[in-house]
Amino acid sequence: SSSSSSSSSASAPFTTSRLMAPDDANPSGNVHGGTIMKMIEMAGYVAAMRFLTANRAKDGNGSEGPVKIAITRRLEHMDFMNPMHIGSLAKLRGRVIFAKAEAVLVEVVVHSEN
Repeated sequence: SSSSSSSSSASAPFTTSRLMAPDDANPSGNVHGGTIMKMIEMAGYVAAMRFLTANRAKDGNGSEGPVKIAITRRLEHMDFMNPMHIGSLAKLRGRVIFAKAEAVLVEVVVHSEN
């Protein structure tokens, strides 16, 4: 996710979960990778926006500057370790692990609870 933050500290994690339904899966009951990627995108966005909102720069009068926006610029790495199935609870944890003037790096980890 990209932004205009000047902090280099990590943020508190954002967690969310969702029960996997038949519409999320193929006929064999395996959840589509795209469904998981969409959940990762949303968790990463929320983590980035919370970080950006909490770290807004002050202007010359001591007032907070405008809220920045986050966009996904690049997905660096993704491994699907095991399949997720209908009825599984997808648990996601996203957090900003690095930030500089024009970019934040967000890590999202997904676990499946049966």
